[in-house]
Amino acid sequence: MSNTTPTHHTLKKGLSIFGKHDDDPVRIDPLFEPAKTGDYTAAASLVGNLWTEDKTEELRQLILPERPPIFFSVPSTSRTNQLPIAYARFLAQKAQEISGCGTYLVGDEHISSLHTSMMKSLKKHHRLMAPRLYETFSPSFFDDLKYHTQHNQIVLVEDIITTGSSVNAFRRFLEAHNVPVECIIGIKGETQLDPAENDLKKLERTAKKAELDKMGIDWIALGRELTQSEVATLSSYHIGQHYKQADEQSKLLMRRQLYYLYALKVCQRTEVATKLNRLSYVLNHKEERSHA
Repeated sequence: MSNTTPTHHTLKKGLSIFGKHDDDPVRIDPLFEPAKTGDYTAAASLVGNLWTEDKTEELRQLILPERPPIFFSVPSTSRTNQLPIAYARFLAQKAQEISGCGTYLVGDEHISSLHTSMMKSLKKHHRLMAPRLYETFSPSFFDDLKYHTQHNQIVLVEDIITTGSSVNAFRRFLEAHNVPVECIIGIKGETQLDPAENDLKKLERTAKKAELDKMGIDWIALGRELTQSEVATLSSYHIGQHYKQADEQSKLLMRRQLYYLYALKVCQRTEVATKLNRLSYVLNHKEERSHA
């Protein structure tokens, strides 16, 4: 982990071929499953079939001529998903046509996803508590990347963005190593991931109403590390509904999960293990006092 605290970069407007609430022509396409399971030709064909000329104009608006884009595909958990890779290459070719500049990086060639659960296998409200962790294959990767791309804009490329947890975790991983991400491009889904201030304040109010404000968690800071969808799920489901209806033993378990989530999301900028140990000590100390 990097020991420096990065500046948070607000994502500018991204691009997706299909919006979050559009009918889903992607998953029902016969090329989709082969593309997800290792067939690059199927992935390239699917991306080409889905792209429209109005998206070329949207891409033109995102490209900064003075800062050539690098389209960086998000590493996949399965390491067989070819869609982000084919899409990143396709976008680089389009950028070349538009402005004469544009390259792509294959995330799977440089970054390993340490998590074992694939998001598509989890229900939406379970995804928040499934950590997305990444690690470079080479210790010098980030030094090399920053040296060779000082004047480029980094654009993350994903296929299906549901809650945005994977792509957002990858974004935070890059930012933790001082590689700012300009925007996100997906085939389908919401690409503007940052929660609104009202969403963050609602999360804080919900936690206070559930008497979780005494846990020592900075709810605003936690919310800033999550996506819009994740903040809504945490506020309405995990705290507003599930915690409210739970018995005392289940509430204790949920508080442990919330401490872990906070340590992982907010404190990964320093040392996750150290923070977890400290929070576990605080939690155990509070439990001892409550039984005294």
